[in-house]
Amino acid sequence: MDVGIYRDLPFGEYAAIDALNASGLKEFAKSPAHFKQSKIFNSDTQSRRNLRANHTWLLEPHKFDEEYAFLEGDGRTKAVMDKKKELIAQGKTPITMPRHYFEKLRQEFDAHPMAQDSLVDAEFELTLVWQSPLTGILKKARLDIYSPHVVSDLKAMSPISDDIALMRQIKKLKYDWQAAHYLEGVSVLTGSAHLPYRHIWIEDDFPAGVRATRLSVFAIARAAQEMAPYEERYALCKANDTWPASHLTDEVILGDQL
Repeated sequence: MDVGIYRDLPFGEYAAIDALNASGLKEFAKSPAHFKQSKIFNSDTQSRRNLRANHTWLLEPHKFDEEYAFLEGDGRTKAVMDKKKELIAQGKTPITMPRHYFEKLRQEFDAHPMAQDSLVDAEFELTLVWQSPLTGILKKARLDIYSPHVVSDLKAMSPISDDIALMRQIKKLKYDWQAAHYLEGVSVLTGSAHLPYRHIWIEDDFPAGVRATRLSVFAIARAAQEMAPYEERYALCKANDTWPASHLTDEVILGDQL
C-alpha cells in the first residue's frame, strides 16, 4: 500500500498492510522471534472484543448495532454458547458487558470536558502509512481519535483515579511508545509536529468513570529514543528475513534501576 492517510479502511485491510505498527515493535522488543510468532498466533480475546465495542459505542455509535450484540447469561451454559455461535454466524461480535454499563459510560464520556474537547473537528479510526525517517521501512498506525489540535487514544483499566497506577500501566504496556509512533506518523504525513497526545481512560467495569491524561513532551521524546535501536534491528531482520529468539546486544548491568 502507498504511503498516505486512509479513511474508512476496514480493520481487516489495515491489519493486512505489510508495515510495522506500534504493537509489532513492542513484540520485537521482547525478541525478533516474539514478533514473528505474534504475526502467526495473534489470537483475539473477549477483553479485546469488549474494548473494541467501547470504541465503537463512544466514537461511532451508528455502527454498534450492526457489528455487536449483547450476550447475557452464564457463558458456560449450552444456551449461551449456542447463542454466541448464532451471533458469530450473523457476523456480529458477542459482548459480555451488560448494556447498562455502556449506557453509563456514554453519560460519563459525554459529560467529560476533555473527552469532548478531543472530539472537536475529529476523525476516527484513521489509518496512517508512512516511511520511517530513521530506517526507511514502511510503518503504519490506526488512530482512535485525530483532530488538528490533539491526538487521543482510548484506554481501559480499573480504577483510573490512581496516578501512579496509570503511569505504571503506561510503562508496562508501552503506551508511551505507541504515542511516539503515532505522532511520528502524523508529523510525517501532515507536517503537524509536536501535537499533544491525550489518553482518555475508561473504567472497564462499574462505575464506568472517565478520565483524561496527557503525556509530557519529555515522555514522548524518551519513548522515541528507546524505540530507535529496536526499529534499526527490525529493519535488519526484515531485510535478511532472520528472526532470532535473542537480542544480540551487550551485557546489561542490572540493579541501579531497582
